[in-house]
Amino acid sequence: MDNPFSLIILAARKALLEGKVPEEELGEERLTIVRAMIACGKYSHEKIERFIFFLKNFLYIENEEINRKFDTAVDALTGRTQAIGIIETINQLTREKGIKKGIQLGIEKGIVTGIQQGSEKKSYEVVENLIVKLGLSDEQITDVANVSLAFVKKVRRELNKKK
Repeated sequence: MDNPFSLIILAARKALLEGKVPEEELGEERLTIVRAMIACGKYSHEKIERFIFFLKNFLYIENEEINRKFDTAVDALTGRTQAIGIIETINQLTREKGIKKGIQLGIEKGIVTGIQQGSEKKSYEVVENLIVKLGLSDEQITDVANVSLAFVKKVRRELNKKK
């Protein structure tokens, strides 16, 4: 693999397989790409390290044992005596923090949506009762129920469809 762009394209093609093939297979594919880069002999140690860092984040594998095996194999291939564990730990913590924040935002949005839906349902029931039981006009309902004219017309249309 003389062309670094071809390595990136190869990594992108493999990334498309995430979730479709076992992580073990992705781990092997990731190692195959590194082997090809090293075998080429055109890249400095620093470029190889940077590409490995890119590859580990681009073809992300959650299984720590697979990642450990990959690191061990890369260490043997590159002669590296110390894994880049600090950077990986920071990335893992950042990912976990992002996931927690995403979950929290999802929960908050769900609560707001639930409240809005509950409020709209209650408004719908009130408007429906004002139409059916009291026979009020659209304008009277907007004043009493504190809803828009469009909302009242929507409820009235839906009631007419039920008849």
